[in-house]
Amino acid sequence: MRVTCSCPELCAQKAKNHNEHQEKFLSDAQDRLEKFQAVLKQNVNALIKSRHGDRRQFERSFSISEIREAVENGWAIESGYNKETKERTILIMYNLKVGPKTFRPMHVVCGFSDKNPDIWTIVTEYDPRSHEYKWANGYMRRNCFCDARD
Repeated sequence: MRVTCSCPELCAQKAKNHNEHQEKFLSDAQDRLEKFQAVLKQNVNALIKSRHGDRRQFERSFSISEIREAVENGWAIESGYNKETKERTILIMYNLKVGPKTFRPMHVVCGFSDKNPDIWTIVTEYDPRSHEYKWANGYMRRNCFCDARD
């Protein structure tokens, strides 16, 4: 059975608002990511894992080297704010090469504070195909915001 969005009209409006909001902040997120990628090349300890990220890494079959590769070479697709930790977040998109002409899409959410922008925390990582109906444009644009499924 194919899982689909159960509230397409509501999600379409939310996606429109979300994408308009992202347009304002995405360029800054990409700039911050590029600065951090330069820091990471100099300091391997600049990227740390949260407990949640550590648990999800194994559940979702990603190695730390794959996660690191995604952060080092990926691009920002969303910018956000974690109200719980008071950290800014960036959703990074990357396509892992898993074989000849075969790639696995990957999203990594990283958090950082403005007080210490040179240390980032891996919040979580996942394969966006696990909720394929929530994504468009090669898993780069969120188009569903509901939790309800058919």
